[in-house]
Amino acid sequence: MGNRTPVRTGMISFFIVVAFLLLAVVLVKVAYRPRGTEALKAQLERSRNALQAIDTEVRDAQENANAKRAKLEQEIGQLTRGLGKPGVQAPDEEKDLRANVVVQTLTETTLLDKTTLPAFIEGQTDILLPAKNDGVLEWVGVKEGEKVRKGQLIAKIDATTWVEQRNRAEAAERLARVNLRRVENLAKEKVASFDELDRAHSEWEQAKASLSIASKSLADSSLVSPIDGVLDDWTPDVGEFVHRGDGIARVVDLSTVKASANVPEQDVSYFRLGQPTRVENPAPTEGFTTATISRIRLVAEDQSKTFRLEASVDNGRGIFRPGMITRVELLRRNHSHAIVIPFFTVLQTQDGPVVYLERNGKAEARKITIGIRQGMMLEVTGGLKVGDRLIVSGQRTLGDGTPVRVVEKQL
Repeated sequence: MGNRTPVRTGMISFFIVVAFLLLAVVLVKVAYRPRGTEALKAQLERSRNALQAIDTEVRDAQENANAKRAKLEQEIGQLTRGLGKPGVQAPDEEKDLRANVVVQTLTETTLLDKTTLPAFIEGQTDILLPAKNDGVLEWVGVKEGEKVRKGQLIAKIDATTWVEQRNRAEAAERLARVNLRRVENLAKEKVASFDELDRAHSEWEQAKASLSIASKSLADSSLVSPIDGVLDDWTPDVGEFVHRGDGIARVVDLSTVKASANVPEQDVSYFRLGQPTRVENPAPTEGFTTATISRIRLVAEDQSKTFRLEASVDNGRGIFRPGMITRVELLRRNHSHAIVIPFFTVLQTQDGPVVYLERNGKAEARKITIGIRQGMMLEVTGGLKVGDRLIVSGQRTLGDGTPVRVVEKQL
């Protein structure tokens, strides 16, 4: 019994504390309930006032916009009615809608259709002198770069063997000639027969032929220049053994040279023998030298399918040398009554090339046919005539019938 009394006392105390806490909560709720409701009502009132202010601003803005719109519609209507009435001019701003252009009055001119091709210089006459006998080169009389004359002796090959052969041939020829005379005398006296006379005559002819061959072989030991020119190159040195047919020296005639170029097959028909042309000088600042077409090959080269053209050039000043790279200027066609326009005035369309002309203050589109193209200029073979006013600036923003104002005229 003694143990149960403290337990009961503790439980009663616990329930008393809980009851007090619940009572405190209820009192707090009752105390603060009116104040929370009043704050909520005040906040709702402020929100209503803000919405009313926004509605007022929106209505004011809409009324202003409607007023401005009505004013603009009224002004547009007035302008439209004014432009539609006869005798009423458009405002000054309407004149600025015209496009500013520059025009050029077309005239006839001479158009030279030229082409320029790469070329290289060759000697007009270039001869490689061969050795005609076997032997040692024993003497050279001309240095490289020196001028030589036709028939001038320039070198010798050892001719000891050929001298001996010629001496033997001379002796044989003298013997055969003496024998022929003796037989002829005997034949006159009826001592020698005609067969003996024919045999003696044949032996003398053979001896003369042998002497001629030996003399020529001896002469071939001396090397002479076949032309007037310049000794360009020696191959062997003195003391070297040379074989018959070996090239010994090169003689070049540079008084006249030739410029060789390859002409495409589509152009070769424009050129003819004797046609004047021009060849660019080695120094570009020196311009061109007049030349003449001297040869056009009839058969095209296998790989390039081009035709070799040679132009003869007077090289009296000695400015051209074989092996130089240059350019040859060739005239294909000469059009003396051509209408020529700048290439940048042409507009490419689906229907072909078009240009714009100025006629009575408006742009007029005109289809054209293009001929020769020469640098920055084009020949017009159809669509234009002398006197047309070609728009050369401002044409890219135009259409057919666009009003234009001419701000500059070109000749």
